[in-house]
Amino acid sequence: MKNTKMGKRLADLRAERNETQEAVAEAIGISIEYLSKIENDKKVPSLEVVMLLRDYYSTSLDYLLCGKREQKCDIIRLWENLDNCTQRMVRNIMESVVNNVVKYEQEKLNHYRLKPVGSICC
Repeated sequence: MKNTKMGKRLADLRAERNETQEAVAEAIGISIEYLSKIENDKKVPSLEVVMLLRDYYSTSLDYLLCGKREQKCDIIRLWENLDNCTQRMVRNIMESVVNNVVKYEQEKLNHYRLKPVGSICC
């Protein structure tokens, strides 16, 4: 059965990154004891701490609170694992695709746009 506790999800996220409670607690500005209680579901974190943890792990509130992972989060993680050179290359490819789509759509509009037959005078 899937564990639906936020503390377990936070501990799993930390483990995925091979980080210590000390490192995470220091990074977001809370005590190790407080983080330990949160991860063991003995303490409910404040909204501010939940938001800090969400940002730190680059995840969603849906995942932290409900266990629902979004595909977007996986894409963000993949992006963050790319080196700078590869990120630039992917960004250039994406810009090129977007520019081509915009150009195509503009040409399509221009092709089907009604041409004025002449001015209508009274």
